[in-house]
Amino acid sequence: MSTLTRYWLLQIPGWILLIVVLLAANERFDLPAWMGLLIFLLWVVKDAVLYPILKTGYESAPPAGTQRLVGLAGIAKQDLNPEGYVLVNSELWKAQADSADDLIRAGEEVRVKSAEGMLLTVSRLTGPGGV
Repeated sequence: MSTLTRYWLLQIPGWILLIVVLLAANERFDLPAWMGLLIFLLWVVKDAVLYPILKTGYESAPPAGTQRLVGLAGIAKQDLNPEGYVLVNSELWKAQADSADDLIRAGEEVRVKSAEGMLLTVSRLTGPGGV
């Protein structure tokens, strides 16, 4: 379900409550029907205007833990043959070289391909020899 659909579906209970309040105001205070309709339309316009601001609150949660590191670049702090340590986001992580890279030298730039537990799988960001 898209974020927009989720947002509008979550607005429906509020609209129903507003309609009930407007109908009660019509009965109790003789609120004209056109004014009730205008208030309701303004309420819907308010929801539409606020959607871009509130959109992030309705989106799925960002990845947690080590999954947030996938796709980030880092630097090998020691040779990865096949395991060693890399620096990603100013944090030192245990990593293993991707199967395509047999050896990643200390100082080479790497990209995090996946994370399982506390172990990152990385690949060389540039070709062998820095190319």
